[in-house]
Amino acid sequence: MSIFDDLRAQFTQWHGAHAAYDRDSAVFALRFLNNFKAYIQAPDSYKDMGGNTHWYVQPMSVRCDNDGKYTFKEADCPSDAIERCTEDGFWETGIKLTIDRADNTFPKSYFTYLVRFRLRDTKCEIEVGFDKEGFSFDTSDIKTQCLVFDYMIDVLKRVLAMRPSEVPQKEPIGFRLPRPENNA
Repeated sequence: MSIFDDLRAQFTQWHGAHAAYDRDSAVFALRFLNNFKAYIQAPDSYKDMGGNTHWYVQPMSVRCDNDGKYTFKEADCPSDAIERCTEDGFWETGIKLTIDRADNTFPKSYFTYLVRFRLRDTKCEIEVGFDKEGFSFDTSDIKTQCLVFDYMIDVLKRVLAMRPSEVPQKEPIGFRLPRPENNA
């Protein structure tokens, strides 16, 4: 076997390992979103005034521009909701949570979480929000994710407890705080 053939064999293994990691990360992001949805016992979906179906807990794609400003966009499919952050090896994704007063009622508002994570074997390092509140847990045990979910819920409850005249100094966990929409 030539040196070049040996390099090809090593490249094939390297490429396969990276493709598997990318696939595992996409699966983890979707599983994390679904675990969060199950944890808060959110309904599956709702219909807007136009009859279009939307999920209460929606994966969002995330982009960070050169100025460090994040934008969130509904992902066309769940695998499009994660983006590799090459500087530190974290994946970035968003979770949009739609809240309403009761089923099939308006207005509805949404809150978007920024979620950054990286997998290391069966461990996950995860950061929530722009302040990058960090957690680490075993991916094989769903109960270990509850600390992250509790943090996400706690911050949302603090935002919902704010008076209309209060304005947060910054967006502490990646929320985009829109006014309630009457026709979402």
